Amino acid sequence: MNFDFARVTCLVTCLTVLCLATSTSAETVFSDDFESYLGWTANNGNGWFNSANEPNYDANGWMPYYSYGAERDPGMVVAPGGPHGSPLSPSGYGDSKGYTQWDGGTPHGQTHLINTDGSAVPPGGSVTFSALVNNTNTNYSYLQIGGSGLTASGVGDDVGSAIIAPTSLKAGAGGPEPATAVDWSAGWLEVSVMADIGAGGDIATITASWRPMGGSWTSKVIGASAALGAAGPATHFGFNIGMGTTIDNIQVDVVPEPATLSILGLGLCGLALWGRRRQNV
Repeated sequence: MNFDFARVTCLVTCLTVLCLATSTSAETVFSDDFESYLGWTANNGNGWFNSANEPNYDANGWMPYYSYGAERDPGMVVAPGGPHGSPLSPSGYGDSKGYTQWDGGTPHGQTHLINTDGSAVPPGGSVTFSALVNNTNTNYSYLQIGGSGLTASGVGDDVGSAIIAPTSLKAGAGGPEPATAVDWSAGWLEVSVMADIGAGGDIATITASWRPMGGSWTSKVIGASAALGAAGPATHFGFNIGMGTTIDNIQVDVVPEPATLSILGLGLCGLALWGRRRQNV
């Protein structure tokens, strides 16, 4: 038997580093740039983002948005070449299609499952909902992570939010809302809300973050609270867009619990070593 200890040690080191890297890697579970939908230049009464008007609405898994247990109106997909509508809404990022609302000051938005099978983000994992947002009209909007209350009647606001405020961005869930000043006059900004899942499967912390395009992140965090625990398992994400605000290039990333990935990584390491040893016998 020819057993090269130095090579095996090197292999173990490399695979361990790979396993550790894998344990923190995120998987994109959903993304949408709104290019597959019809684009509108004004609120003419038939452009709402729903099953009746958008052929790809159901196919792409979108659902109605609920706030305080009541269904809210949807927004619209704005066409390129803007700003359009009244109030004027920018088109999507890079003069593309985006999602906006021109229909009053009440919440308008959409909801979607985080995982296509409806499963919750597991304990020890995390989920991040990010988007590009143009809030130059400085109206309140929200990026949200939560449970079935985002798309069901009779359930409260069981969510953790990145609150896009006229003069700031906050992390909120019915408790303290630490804020940071945001220069919305810059136009498009990257915004995200991240939920860390506790040992019991509930949302443990919420982090709201923003940055100029390609710049450095500024973040605010709220920790464990009764309001976050009431959110229950994280199964849905959603957004509520204020008048004249446009959202685009949304993306949802999930990091599974470290234990599962560690076990998988160790298994792969073991298989690699076993195969290496067989080659040297």
